[in-house]
Amino acid sequence: MLGTDLKQLGFKVTYQKFDEGLWFPVTYGGEFQLKALFLYSRRIGVSMRNSGFQRAVVESQVKFAGIR
Repeated sequence: MLGTDLKQLGFKVTYQKFDEGLWFPVTYGGEFQLKALFLYSRRIGVSMRNSGFQRAVVESQVKFAGIR
């Protein structure tokens, strides 16, 4: 469409195991080449990182007062 071209599109997600059956994505990355309107050409790369995961243990109880 009007000379627009998207080439070499790729994306990668890396997961890390934090506990039994518990995996979180820790890195994301991607790269592609964009050509638009026959004049504009760019190679675009994206890299992201997740960190600081912490395990939270939560316990809760509900108690009712006895009926008099």
